[in-house]
Amino acid sequence: MFGMNIVNSFPMPEHESAQCRILVREDGTLLLQSYSTIVLSLSRDGWLDCTGLYSRTTIKHIGWFMRNYGRGCTYYTAKKAYETDTVVNVETGEVLTYAEYNVLRENEKSGAIA
Repeated sequence: MFGMNIVNSFPMPEHESAQCRILVREDGTLLLQSYSTIVLSLSRDGWLDCTGLYSRTTIKHIGWFMRNYGRGCTYYTAKKAYETDTVVNVETGEVLTYAEYNVLRENEKSGAIA
């Protein structure tokens, strides 16, 4: 999830003094960093991966992120993905296990049709 280089970093819009940042990977994936921990990622094609809820403040950070970048989805989408150990496409509503998601990504890299 976090293997690519970070090419940009900026504070959470409308919450610039909060202890969270948006990081942008070279492939356009957005990462939410709450304090020093990456807590979720959102790929350019809509795949949301949440690694934990951690604290009440981090939950606020996730809610702010989802309002700004979640394409109509909310904190509860991220919470459900975390609790069910899945990734969710915020554009289509599709839900995949990590194994299924990894196969999808490998097929995309190799040019195979998923």
